Amino acid sequence: MSTNTVEIKSLDDIFFYYSKVKDGEVADDVLSISMDDFLENFEFVLDYKDSLDRLHGTIDVTLASAIVDLQDFINNLYKVIKYQDIPHTLSDEELAALRIYVKIADGSTKEIIKNIRKLLEKMVEDMTGKEKVIVVAIVAMALTAGYIGSEYFDYLKQQDENNKTIQAGQQETERTQAIIKGFSDVTREIQLRPLYKEAIKNGQKAVLKPVRQNNSYTLQPSDNLDDDNKTIKTPYIIDEEKAKKILKTKRSTSETDIINDSFFVKYIEALEENNKYKVKIASTSTEISGIVEFDTDDEDIDFSILSSHLANRTAVSLTIKTKTINGNTTIEKLIATITQESSDN
Repeated sequence: MSTNTVEIKSLDDIFFYYSKVKDGEVADDVLSISMDDFLENFEFVLDYKDSLDRLHGTIDVTLASAIVDLQDFINNLYKVIKYQDIPHTLSDEELAALRIYVKIADGSTKEIIKNIRKLLEKMVEDMTGKEKVIVVAIVAMALTAGYIGSEYFDYLKQQDENNKTIQAGQQETERTQAIIKGFSDVTREIQLRPLYKEAIKNGQKAVLKPVRQNNSYTLQPSDNLDDDNKTIKTPYIIDEEKAKKILKTKRSTSETDIINDSFFVKYIEALEENNKYKVKIASTSTEISGIVEFDTDDEDIDFSILSSHLANRTAVSLTIKTKTINGNTTIEKLIATITQESSDN
């Protein structure tokens, strides 16, 4: 296994070296050190286009609200990373370390998150190199409003095909294939964690909130100092139509938490809409309970497991989102069934 230092300039490089660590060609501690160096030059520019030409380096109430939502995303992601499913109230020290600072550039309103490096350093402290990559990928998937996802993967596959078509050098082709492999592995790790998936959705909603009034949003992640190696090489514009596909629901204005716990299934009711059900669940460890709707097409929710534990009157492990208003906590959403047993057990 190599112990040589590696240089990471872009998100492409992150996934490339993640693949190399998985294959045993680069040491994880080397990746960890290189990730720390990468964060030094890592920032995001959120470029909102206003068709009415009103803003000019200022913000309106919608943009201000989006910044507040973005701060909530950062705080909640930190809780997920550090405390997983354990309910936790962030300390004043943690909140101060996670506070975002946004510069509003002149001209069209550009929000530049100036301290993304310090935020990420706080999140990834004491982590391995591979763990740091996962965190950076989550933030990138959220702040690029989904570009670092299917769009990025399609781009990588097209690059691979282009390399083969023009008979590019073997080294270039192998690099693209390694990036594809690394990105696929990272995505798979994130998809296995409903807590991470839910955090990404909330980050995307915060970023795209102003699009409904300001018409479009251009992705400009400044992931290195070399323009030739940026992950997004040309402007990628998200208009209102694209935003609607991501902004399917409005964020709750109340305090929320995402937790894992054991629950009793009290009843399951079929709704008139196909594949839709209503379920009442109650925690075995606290007084938290609630009635929520879910779709059997949701790959993270196993209907047979819920039915089995209702019939057997046994507890099932679930990931849920809670909502707290005036000190009263209820279950707002069923995110995933964690118990892996089948209904025959």
